[in-house]
This record gives sequence, structure tokens and C-alpha cells, in this order.
Amino acid sequence: MRSQQSESGTKCHMNRQTWVEQSFALVSRGGYLDALGIVYPVSLAEIRSLTDSTKTVISNAMRETDDAKMLRRLLALTGVKFPFNDPFISFLRAAPDEIDTNHFTVSRICARLRSMGESEVIDAMEAPIDPNRRMGHAFSGWLQSKYRFIDDRYTFERSAESLVFYNAGGRQLRELANAKGCGLQKEPDFVAKAKGRFIVGEAKWLGTEGGNQNRGLDDALNLAGRTPRDASTVAVLDGILWIRNSGQMAQRVSNFAGNAMSALLLDDFLKTL
Repeated sequence: MRSQQSESGTKCHMNRQTWVEQSFALVSRGGYLDALGIVYPVSLAEIRSLTDSTKTVISNAMRETDDAKMLRRLLALTGVKFPFNDPFISFLRAAPDEIDTNHFTVSRICARLRSMGESEVIDAMEAPIDPNRRMGHAFSGWLQSKYRFIDDRYTFERSAESLVFYNAGGRQLRELANAKGCGLQKEPDFVAKAKGRFIVGEAKWLGTEGGNQNRGLDDALNLAGRTPRDASTVAVLDGILWIRNSGQMAQRVSNFAGNAMSALLLDDFLKTL
């Protein structure tokens, strides 16, 4: 019962509270994560199983005494995650000839591979995808399950329906948003139309403070802080920032004057337009 009330029972407070204030209040009432499970369902991820032939390639590579040959064999594997994050791996994968001319870098990478050993390398390659990296797809899936989407831009822009979303890739969403005066460099997460008003939004799950999470908040607030002539903008934010006085994110959003809110309040927001 509480989760249902959290998602739709706040409309009576709209005239007295901003969307930011409503989001803080929603979390403080309790049951926030249970309700949010509708938007961001978290399930145990399956391991990325490697085939026997792939494991044989890895095993042979790990036995190589020549660093360049070892790395070249591993990078030649397609659709396989490298066993650890290194900022130079994508460059070497795209330009394998550079393996022969960057001896220090290759030696450093291979030294770490050897320190891990064959078993640990395979385990790392089979590790499930970090659930936090699935959150954007989860939000899009929730929108698709909840609202009507229109594929054709012409039909979408001229729709007289009370609420529809534009079903398109990020580039097309940005083109439409900019046609409405948003002036975006980055691609938004959604474009909707409610009672003749266009809505451009960015959605973020913010699980921790710092790093990419702070940049995600920057992107969302940058979009929601814009006031284009032909659209409304909104930051749909969830996570640690709605815990009052929890840190820099909570402080930043508490001082934000634009439309920022939990996904659990998005439906109420759209109905006010």
C-alpha cells in the first residue's frame, strides 16, 4: 500500500511543495526503495559464460612469454570483456599495430595479467555486468511499459493525445529537443508531449557521491535548468541525493530551482502540464 501511495498519492501537495521538496518528503516517509523497484528492478545478473574455445585461447595466451603476443591474442577475442579496466585497452584493441611500438604500456598490462593468473582472468571475464550500468535501460523499459510511444516524428509532433512519448534513438531525440529551443549538446533520455506541451527529460540513478555520478547529476541539472520557448525540461533523479543532508548531491538539488524529481513523481508532474 505504501509504495502505491508514494507513486500517485502526492498530487494534493503540488501547490504547496516544489517537486524537489516532494521528492525529499517521499523518501522520508519510508518505503522508497520498495516503490522504486517498479522503475528500476534489480535482479541477479547471469555470468557472461565463455565458450570452451574462448577459454582455450585465453589459456594459450596466458602461457605466452612474449608480452605482445599475449596481449594481441586476448584483444583479438570479440565480444569478451577485458579482465580489468585500463584506459589504454580500447586504443590498443582498435589499433593492434600499436602493441609493437608501446613496450612500456604493454609490459605494464601483461604484468598485471600474469599477477592475476589464468583462473582469475577467466573469472573476471565472466563477471556479471554491474547492475548500476543497467539502470538507464531499466528506466527506458519502465517508460515503454507505462506510456504510449509514437515512432514517427511527424505523427508525434502533431498528436492531440493527452500524453505520448517519442520512440526514437538519442540523436533523433536531441534533434527534436533542439528544434524546440533546448540547445543540447548531449542526447536526452526522453521527449514527451502532454496536452500540447513538449517535455524533454534526463533520467539518472545516483547510487554514490563523486566521479561519474556527479557528472550524471551535472548533465541532468544542466538540461532541467534550461527554459526553452517551446518545451518544459525535467531531471528525473533517484538515489542517494534524496536523503536530506546526506552530502553534496542533496545540497545541490535542494538549491535547484528547476523541475527535478524522483521517477515516482513523474506521472504527477506530467499530469500538471
